[in-house]
Amino acid sequence: MPTTIEEYAAISAIAKAVAPYLKEQTGQNWHFVDKRDADGQPVWFSEIHHPDGPILHFECPYNQKGRILIRGHFGQLQEFRPYDDKAKCSITVSKDKSPDKIANAIVGRLLPEYLEKYKVAAYRAKESAEYETRKTGMIERLAKLAGKKLSGGNGEPRLHVGSASQGLFYGDVTASSSTTVKLVLNSLTEENAIKILKVLGEIP
Repeated sequence: MPTTIEEYAAISAIAKAVAPYLKEQTGQNWHFVDKRDADGQPVWFSEIHHPDGPILHFECPYNQKGRILIRGHFGQLQEFRPYDDKAKCSITVSKDKSPDKIANAIVGRLLPEYLEKYKVAAYRAKESAEYETRKTGMIERLAKLAGKKLSGGNGEPRLHVGSASQGLFYGDVTASSSTTVKLVLNSLTEENAIKILKVLGEIP
C-alpha cells in the first residue's frame, strides 16, 4: 500500500491514463473515477468503473516496490462472489509499463476470469433478491388474510398474532423459505392448544 500523497497521486494518474485505452481495447465504456478524501487529496486507491457494475481497483501491493496491484472488485456483490484457489481476480504490473500495455494486461490476464465471476455474483444476487421478495410477498398475503399489518424485526417482516394484553396467546409468523412459514405461539391455554392441535391433525 502506498504511504505518501505523491504515491497516491501517481496511482491515480496511472489509472486515469489507462481508462481510455481500456475503453478502446474492449469497446466498452470503462471510465476513471477520481477518489479523494475530505480534504481533496487522492486516497490510497484508484478505480476504473464499468457502467454495468464491475470495478477495477488500483493500489500499490505490499512489499512489491515499483509495481501496481489491479484487482477486480465486487462491491455490494462481495458476499455472492464465487471463490476458488485458481482465480484471485487480480494481477500486478510494473509502474513503468505504458498505459496501453497495462490496459492490454488487464484485458488479457484479468478481465476474462473477473468478469465471469462478476457475472456469477450478479446472478446469485438477483436470485437472492427475488427469493427474499417471494418470502415477503407470502407474509404480506397472510397479513392481508388476517386483516393485520406487518411489523419488522432485524429486517425480517413478521406477522404478530394473538394478544398478550387481553390474556390471550401471542406469537409470530415469519417466512422460513419462499414457500413455507414458521409459526411460534406463546402462552397458549390448554384449551387453545387442543384446538390448534385438532386443526393441525386435519392437515394432510
